[in-house]
Amino acid sequence: MADFSLLFFSITASQLLIVAAVILQVLMLGIFWVSFRKLKKSYQTQIEDLQSYVNAVNQGAIGIGKRLIRVEKQLTQQNTRISAYANSVKPVSTPSSSKPLEEENVVVSIMKKTGLGRAEAQLLSRIQSGQKATAI
Repeated sequence: MADFSLLFFSITASQLLIVAAVILQVLMLGIFWVSFRKLKKSYQTQIEDLQSYVNAVNQGAIGIGKRLIRVEKQLTQQNTRISAYANSVKPVSTPSSSKPLEEENVVVSIMKKTGLGRAEAQLLSRIQSGQKATAI
């Protein structure tokens, strides 16, 4: 076997190969360590970005939820007001409430056209409309 002298040490070829293998492994470990740290930093940055994105979405959802609750309260209040108003207003039947006025207009029109008195004009109006004539 060949014998190598290095400063004060005498090294054989197999010992030199072992030393070279150890140095190579240390270098490879260093390279892996550096790349691992870069990868770790990259992942940490991505995680922080995702956390900030999740926080932003969460805050937006909370804001939308608050707005939705406020709108629901307003709708409930308006529904209560509308119900109270609807219960306070008495229904008025338009045809029956305007019927006497219409009859009066017809009676006045007949009086003007024919020169008859009110009683006769009312009788004539009721006959034309198909109502029973009642004694006045």
